[in-house]
Amino acid sequence: MAATPLHSASPAQAAGPRARKALDHGVTEIIMSQSEPPFALALPMLAHLSRSANNRWFTWITLTPISKQFLVQQGFKLNNVRLVYAKDEEDAKWMFWEALNNGRSDVVVTAIDCLSANDLAALDAASQHGECRGLLLRTRD
Repeated sequence: MAATPLHSASPAQAAGPRARKALDHGVTEIIMSQSEPPFALALPMLAHLSRSANNRWFTWITLTPISKQFLVQQGFKLNNVRLVYAKDEEDAKWMFWEALNNGRSDVVVTAIDCLSANDLAALDAASQHGECRGLLLRTRD
């Protein structure tokens, strides 16, 4: 997994899963119409989540490069942000599961279109195990 922390701080080093309410865990799907840049309507929410991640990562698994400058302009707290670049959706799916399951992230975000009901159930279970929130961004045609 190719992770690129955007700051030298490492919130994940000392922190593992922590006690949170069960309702804070699980995978949430956010479906939006096409926008430019992609997922522009979700960016304020994602920036807020990056600022509230505290001692764990805000992990964003992406197929396309995201610049540090763009994230700063959107209000992200970079010392909690970890970008992970996947080569394809299958790779992103595995990385999403791993990041949800390992308990080092407060929030894990990705955009994957091809998921089965079994995939979603496995991702939700990984989120419960890792005590983190998963956000699955999708666009509607």
